[in-house]
Amino acid sequence: MSTPISGPRGWPLFGVVLPFGKDPLGYLERMQREYGDLSRYRLGPLSVLQVNHPDAIEQVLVTNHRHFIKDVGTRDLMPIVGRGLLTSEGELWKRQRKAIAPMLQRAKIGRYGEAMTSLTAAWEASLAPDVVQDVRGDLMHLTLSVVMRALFDEDAGPMVERVGHAVDVLMIEFVETIQSWKRALPSWWPVAGRKRFAGSVTELRSMATAMIEGKRASAGSASGSSGDDMVSRLLALRLEDGTELSTEQIADELLTMLLAGHETTALALTYALHLLVRHPEVLERAHAELDAALGARDPTIDDADALPFTKAIFLETLRLYPPAWAIGREAIEPTEVSGHAVRVGEQLFISQWVVHHDPRWWPEPLAFRPERWLDGSANAVPRFAYFPFGGGPRVCIGNHFAEMEGVLVLATLLRRRTVEAVAECPPLELLPSVTIRPKNPVLVRLKRRVG
Repeated sequence: MSTPISGPRGWPLFGVVLPFGKDPLGYLERMQREYGDLSRYRLGPLSVLQVNHPDAIEQVLVTNHRHFIKDVGTRDLMPIVGRGLLTSEGELWKRQRKAIAPMLQRAKIGRYGEAMTSLTAAWEASLAPDVVQDVRGDLMHLTLSVVMRALFDEDAGPMVERVGHAVDVLMIEFVETIQSWKRALPSWWPVAGRKRFAGSVTELRSMATAMIEGKRASAGSASGSSGDDMVSRLLALRLEDGTELSTEQIADELLTMLLAGHETTALALTYALHLLVRHPEVLERAHAELDAALGARDPTIDDADALPFTKAIFLETLRLYPPAWAIGREAIEPTEVSGHAVRVGEQLFISQWVVHHDPRWWPEPLAFRPERWLDGSANAVPRFAYFPFGGGPRVCIGNHFAEMEGVLVLATLLRRRTVEAVAECPPLELLPSVTIRPKNPVLVRLKRRVG
């Protein structure tokens, strides 16, 4: 008989909602520090099992994945992404993944490289030779443009500002309502922010619907062609009974890819620049690699695997600042994790933030050391000591796209620019919403390189 899983008692009814909501990242770290690889606590009515060991994580995400579905927190995103690939389950999820996966396989994404480099080069060229920028905003704009061009064959144009504003509102209100005591209130309760949240969802869905209907009209015209972009592929998809996907179903997928495909990569690139300005020796080595490999030209997809140190910078950034900071699952049948019983309906929290900073796997876990990825030490850690894109059958479908974009954007920018710290830049404070966002502007001086 296994020993009981321990954890904090919390308050009646609320459990540990208040301390968790005040500092989610710190609370997850505290649970690991005080209770070890498994801890159990309550968030309001929910029983939570926090899983911190790579072997146990592999059990949940791979070995026994059929015993789990996405957690309540992920399902809270359904007002935004509907039953898209992120939130769907069972046969629907299998059908969706089968339709979308071919576009994002490693062998197929090479054609997206040109969009990544050309749009980065255009952004860099638009800046003054010596300028201080809030790079988070710039990189959100850039990665949204890349997703629109590469996956949807659309020019982001005026949509960028609208999408950016809507996403910002959604992320802020998600924290304020879903990750706080307010989630205990009924949905009809007039909580401040719910109206703004609903308005942003409506705004995003109206843009998605317009894009879909435009593609549908083009495909149905005499001169139109079905195209090979994601929306066109979904329009051409037929279900088992021969029916096509509805506009709402396609909008679910479009919004899932739109949000997941640009927000996380933009944040990773933001944190990479934040780290580089504080580690000039790493920046110098990156410049040396780029100068030797590229000379005076921008990178192409063929260079993506020939820039190991640039790639190591991106991988190490994902370790220190994983944009997706936790994965959630819900048990749908009695099962076990590390020999301990898991109850049906129990929520499992698996945190990249906690595991990526665990000194058992990562010596000097808070140090920015890209060389980990070149000296073999990163290869020696357990499989799930590093999982910025999740793992198992539901690993992020865009992981290869994101890694390639991270390398090519960094290479294009750093070939042309050096980056320096800005004295007036506020300290980096993190806001864990759906992703880990910076609370304040991330100011970086971008100076055009000579020669």
